Amino acid sequence: MNIEKYSYSESDCGRNGKAFERLCKETLHMKSKVAAPGRTDMRRAAQCYEIKSGAGELGRLGDKLVKGSRYVIYCPVIRPDKELTQQRAYVLTRDTFIKVLSEAGLLREKTSTNGERKITIQTFWNGKRNAPHGKKYFKLLEMLERAVACAQAMPFSEWLDNGWAL
Repeated sequence: MNIEKYSYSESDCGRNGKAFERLCKETLHMKSKVAAPGRTDMRRAAQCYEIKSGAGELGRLGDKLVKGSRYVIYCPVIRPDKELTQQRAYVLTRDTFIKVLSEAGLLREKTSTNGERKITIQTFWNGKRNAPHGKKYFKLLEMLERAVACAQAMPFSEWLDNGWAL
């Protein structure tokens, strides 16, 4: 995955996620600009998609999580040394995505710096080891694979091959 072509700073902790979003859009022949916070990342055939990676904010407490999107493209850990289609990424409905995160114990409530209550995906990244860690990460992978086995999710590369059909 060539993230260097986007010139994100090494100090930008979200650079891999931003590059993943842009590469997804380029692969799908869309404008590769990163969507503004709170805006749908992609839209095609009247379907809205949110592109998520790792951990982070899902929405305000009391609002619908991943608001405005019916589907989520989710990559728990981006591997910059692998091509886009080799990433361990999944496509699933918003409701299945929230259920997977909840069952993995990764949803948490947090107060932002401006005092807003938010729902976020708890981080499972170990900065010292520069790798994912913990039981919750492995539970997340287990839940994602179970969703695939139950036909509630699809690996991203397979989804691309199926012409965006979930």
